[in-house]
Amino acid sequence: MKQVSSILLFIFAWSALFAQLSVSNRGALISIKYGGFISVHGDYQSTQNGLVDNTDSIFLYGDWINDGGNTGFNPSVGGTVILFDAEQHISGTDVTHFGRLDLRGTDVKYGDLDVVVDETLLLNDREFSLDTNTVTVTNPALTAVTNIGDGYVSSLNNGGLARVTNSTGEYWYPVGSNVGTFRYRPMMITPSQANAWVYKVRMANVNPTFEGFDTQVRQPTICVVNENYYHRVFSQGTGSGNPASLRFYYDDIADGAFENILHWQNIPQWEDVGTVSNIIGTPFSTLEVTDWDDFSTPAFALGNVSEPFDILGLDEFCLGDTISFTVLEEFLGYQFYNGEQLLQDSILNTYTASNLLSGDSIWAIGIDSTCIAYGSGPVLTAFPVPVPDAGEDTTVYFGADVLLVGNGGVDYEWSPDSVLACGFCQATLANVFEDTEFLLTVGNEYGCRAVDTVWIYTSAEIDPREVLNIPNAITPNGDGVNDNWNIRNLHLYPNNEIIILNRWGGEMYRQGPYNRNWDGTFNGTPSPAGTYYYLIKLNNIGQVLSGPLTVIR
Repeated sequence: MKQVSSILLFIFAWSALFAQLSVSNRGALISIKYGGFISVHGDYQSTQNGLVDNTDSIFLYGDWINDGGNTGFNPSVGGTVILFDAEQHISGTDVTHFGRLDLRGTDVKYGDLDVVVDETLLLNDREFSLDTNTVTVTNPALTAVTNIGDGYVSSLNNGGLARVTNSTGEYWYPVGSNVGTFRYRPMMITPSQANAWVYKVRMANVNPTFEGFDTQVRQPTICVVNENYYHRVFSQGTGSGNPASLRFYYDDIADGAFENILHWQNIPQWEDVGTVSNIIGTPFSTLEVTDWDDFSTPAFALGNVSEPFDILGLDEFCLGDTISFTVLEEFLGYQFYNGEQLLQDSILNTYTASNLLSGDSIWAIGIDSTCIAYGSGPVLTAFPVPVPDAGEDTTVYFGADVLLVGNGGVDYEWSPDSVLACGFCQATLANVFEDTEFLLTVGNEYGCRAVDTVWIYTSAEIDPREVLNIPNAITPNGDGVNDNWNIRNLHLYPNNEIIILNRWGGEMYRQGPYNRNWDGTFNGTPSPAGTYYYLIKLNNIGQVLSGPLTVIR
């Protein structure tokens, strides 16, 4: 303490000659050790390569002025400088390397040139205003920068708070601004690698447009860019870069609800950084992007990006089907695309098409007043449709049964079914009394369906042999199959008569109208097997049909 006291006597004696300064070393070495301190109730100025060898504390109530042509302190020793009064400045022609810089008292502390802190920057509850300058904390310890409440670093242009890092821990950047509306919006930077690196942060308390980052120049999907403030984040070091997680703190009540982080890049323009984590809290909410490595430009802003939306519509259908695609979200306009082809651009939220193919992909753009949103659907699958065949148009006698046979699918449906023996069979009998168009609907294994038609016309001018189905043999053996001579469609000629003759022309059976009951007998006695002959008299049309009839026993 004797050494300190003698030096102080010299300083105060010297400063009496120069009343505008409280303390000046004037090239001398000031040594403060062993629990000692000095309290300077005025300015401190270093000149003529003077140094402070300080392991303890300097309480300063005026400005710190370094014109000494050096760093101001013996850098291997450190010590604390406490700015203890109202408005105070760190100035001079040379950058001072403080050990511990402790901001207290009242009002704002100013860095009129760059400032370096080699151990700890204690902001407490004070604003440290640097203009366009930078305060750099070279100690890579996570606790090398502290604040109480909302003590912060404010700056302009490319100034800010820089910190040397060497770990993957969380580095705190208490930054804010009192220009215009007061805002304290800190950041946390977490390096992804434990390399020696420097990150610098400034909170710019202005519309980004005013500093060259036009909020209207942005990706179309960006709906909102925060126009109240933004951050400049710098990455400085050797090598290609050092990725880091960037966590932005914001007040979702005062600032608005943000969901995205934006970066000024590429074209350049504001672009979404991608996936972020969002935590809503009090007093701050946070947005964080991990492993960010693009610091080509320093501007980052909070914003909102449009959410992708779903398109409602079938993704599997049958070729030729008419398909509608609908966007439920409300926009001022809608554009529908198939791949790169614009299909529709209108205020309609629905697009309808019937010519889509497998592999097509329908997507849409929703257009709003400030941004656009994208919606996409799956790749489409179009199943083939069956090729139905209902047969050839034909003409039959009035009331005749006609066989309808369909082809081309795995299931069938005929209509009208009121005159059909089976409406869902591939083959069915139709009893037709008038010209009728039959519709055949055929389905395939994919559930696709198609329709074919066939006309069945009726006429009284048809040869009876084309109408009647006349069997040429019976087998009257009592098995219930073909025991009787059954002439199909004979009912179409109700005034009929049947005569059966043996080979010598003798009459064996006569009936009119015939009721399908001859069983190969004569007067109740079975006739021998052999060939007989029939006469079918169609009296209502004046025709007689004849032919052989074999009895097989």
